[in-house]
Amino acid sequence: MNDLSQFQPEPETLAENLSAMIAAEPVEDASMLKRRADQLLREANAVLKQLSLSADSPLSPREKQTLQLIADGFSTKQIAAQMAVSVKTVETHRLNIMGKTGMDSVAKLTKFAIRKGLSEI
Repeated sequence: MNDLSQFQPEPETLAENLSAMIAAEPVEDASMLKRRADQLLREANAVLKQLSLSADSPLSPREKQTLQLIADGFSTKQIAAQMAVSVKTVETHRLNIMGKTGMDSVAKLTKFAIRKGLSEI
């Protein structure tokens, strides 16, 4: 029987994981089938959050600028000075970006910005 640990939440392998689940040995235990399906659903949701913004909440131009500066390693104070806004405004932009992208850390925001072409390594 296939081990659930082989299913990784990476965009490149999501389709392969689904194919592997479909082709897996028949499962007589309904709870195992449910666990497999639940795992794939969690992975699919994670991938969708990582790869795109929801259609109804795209980043504003100022949020994109803030994200780019965050990804480029600037501090909140430096971003505020460069954008000629308050530190609180930068913090608000960061919270809005995190909410819209589903990211929960600056490291994840940086990775997201690189994927979207807003920053380079």
